[in-house]
Amino acid sequence: MTAYIPPPEEEKEEGSESIDEGVHFELSPPLYAPTTEGDGAGASAAGPPYKTYRAADCEITIPPINGCSVWEQAIKGYFWYNGHEAWWKGEQRPPRCPGHGTPFIVEPEYFICDFEGPNHQPYGRGYHITSQVWYHVNWLKLLHKDEKAVTVRMFGDGEAFGHTNGCVCNPTVPGQDEGPSY
Repeated sequence: MTAYIPPPEEEKEEGSESIDEGVHFELSPPLYAPTTEGDGAGASAAGPPYKTYRAADCEITIPPINGCSVWEQAIKGYFWYNGHEAWWKGEQRPPRCPGHGTPFIVEPEYFICDFEGPNHQPYGRGYHITSQVWYHVNWLKLLHKDEKAVTVRMFGDGEAFGHTNGCVCNPTVPGQDEGPSY
């Protein structure tokens, strides 16, 4: 059996939460799929690790209303990595995109919620896999619709980032991956 040796890590906290461009982002520590082998005496970890993520966009805080209390659109899912590449499995369920709004005032409504772009991307040089939710924020039922996106980029070292830029931009190239930002 070959042991998985993760790449060296920079100083970062597992299970950390960050905010980037108005997106609230959560990334789990490494997880392992349980398997039962042999006599069925119990489950053990086997195979490459995976991580779960959740990225959400919402209205900003405008006193006296706290941010994310009027509307929120999220995307959540998981991805596999091994230090050399990141991927989603073909039989894996696509990301889920829960949202909430204030009835009759504002409601998010998604029209795309899936993995986008190529699968099985190598680690390094900015390559990543991507999941996205594209959605409208409907203000006062059809009076005004804002089209928005939340994108999650997942890398072969297990790192991931969420942002409101709708560009898949693979590979990520600093200064050249700006695309439309909502």
